[in-house]
Parts: sequence; structure tokens; C-alpha cells
Amino acid sequence: MVLREERWEISSLALDSLGRKLYYAVPNLHRISRLALDGGGLELNLPLITVARNLVVDSMLAKICWVYAQSSVECSGLDGENVQTISKFGLWEDNKIVNLALDAQKHLLYITIYNPVSSVKYTVMEHRLDGSGGHREVGALTMSGIQGRMEFLDGKLFFVQNSETLVTYD
Repeated sequence: MVLREERWEISSLALDSLGRKLYYAVPNLHRISRLALDGGGLELNLPLITVARNLVVDSMLAKICWVYAQSSVECSGLDGENVQTISKFGLWEDNKIVNLALDAQKHLLYITIYNPVSSVKYTVMEHRLDGSGGHREVGALTMSGIQGRMEFLDGKLFFVQNSETLVTYD
């Protein structure tokens, strides 16, 4: 079942399990959009001055976070207000932020950083979204080729297909 089609690339999606909403990023339009999972359709377009990729939502804290330009992680409220940079890497360094993951129960954001010239290709950093501490390194991977992710809720997979279509599969 197709939930929505866009004219431009959809780079990422994230689920708000408490609010029963799906957020997705359209980088070419500098926009994050929100859909109601009850079939209510498009609810909100959050205009951004940045290009958002790799979205994650912490429902309990009412925050959405994303990767900007592979060099920083930004977060805001679910309404797009109070945008803050929470982690930043030098734009000209070899390190690139490639993925985010969320432990919603503990409000921990996991930031995956890729370095193509290092023997350790991926470093995983942990950041506390509740403001109770900074970030720290929690792991390293030597494999290559880690790419996008899927979300899972209520027995269904949610993912982006062909860069422009949101799909659910159960």
C-alpha cells in the first residue's frame, strides 16, 4: 500500500509511536513532512534552512533529529521549533555522519560516523537527548557498505522505495 508519493527524493522517514505520525524528509525542498498513520494524510510541512537526512523521533521527549550535510546532527521539537545542533564534525574532515538510531526508552541517540581512510570504517557515538550528559564513543566497525534503514511498528515495516515512495509492508 502506497502512503504518499512525492515529486522529489524522499531521503528518510521516522515514526512517532505515541502520536501515531510518520515524518519524512524531502531534502531538495528543505522540508520535513508529517503524515497521520490513521489515514488522515499530510498534516504538516516543517520548513528548514538545512537539508535533513536520516530522521529519528523521540516520542516521549517530542523531538525529531536529523543529519545535516554529513557533518552535524540537529534536533528540534516535533513542530520544527527550537532547532539545535547537538553534534558537529569538521566539514573538511574525512569523517561523515551516515546514520542515526534511537533508543527511545533511554532517550539515547546513536550516531554512526564513517571514515573511508581509517581501518575502523564506522564509529558509533552515543548522545543523551534528555540533556543529562554529552556524547561518548560506544563502538567501532571495520565492515563497509552500511546504508539506509527501515522502521518497524505494530508488525509493519516502513521504508522508502525508489527514492520517492513511502511504503508499508506487513
